[in-house]
Amino acid sequence: MEYVARWAEVASEQYLAQEEPLQALVDERVRRLLEDPDGSSCRYDPDTDQWTTTAGDGRILVVYVLRPPWLFILRLIVI
Repeated sequence: MEYVARWAEVASEQYLAQEEPLQALVDERVRRLLEDPDGSSCRYDPDTDQWTTTAGDGRILVVYVLRPPWLFILRLIVI
């Protein structure tokens, strides 16, 4: 299945608030998610029906849901 990324408004705002180097890390992670959204580096929480993964050596937490063909990015949390 081929997925397409959609960004929640809050995730988009969080992305745009980051410096370009961090945005590039998120871009790369999202690109890989679209290829393998439920891979071994991703964690699923059945209670919330949400997935999480990290970018930038764990400095960025990406929270998303899968609704084929959509991969909805809900939040970015930068540590």
